[in-house]
Amino acid sequence: AKVKLRGRDRVDAAFNLALAAYNLIRLPKLLRAAA
Repeated sequence: AKVKLRGRDRVDAAFNLALAAYNLIRLPKLLRAAA
């Protein structure tokens, strides 16, 4: 159970990192579109 939880935490961390990177890339485009 511990190993499964640890693996899931790693997946969640990787997903959050990818989501943050995607938002960083997308944010300037949204700001430019709104401006």
